Amino acid sequence: MSCCGSSSSCSVGSSGRVPWKPILKPRDSKVVGFGKFAASEYSKTMASNNEYLDFKSVTQGATRQVGSRLYVWIEIRARDLGHGGSTDRWRMDLYEEGGEKYLTSATKINN
Repeated sequence: MSCCGSSSSCSVGSSGRVPWKPILKPRDSKVVGFGKFAASEYSKTMASNNEYLDFKSVTQGATRQVGSRLYVWIEIRARDLGHGGSTDRWRMDLYEEGGEKYLTSATKINN
């Protein structure tokens, strides 16, 4: 099952690019796994001092399959345990290939 709630493979659009498919089930265990991974990996590798994200939920996102690589962007809600405990929205970009996940960028979304 794919994150986007469809078992069909992604089709290539007329421009030759694989289209993004919206994540229809943000509470799906695989989608939640991406969110937890992204928050944890951000805290370990990208965060400034005293910044630690505690994952809360995935609010939206999309996926696209290109060859053996599954690209994912998700918006998560996460609590920053290092800076006063505020809960904010974050845009996380990652991909999965060969069963391994890789976080490529993380951006706090201003409310």
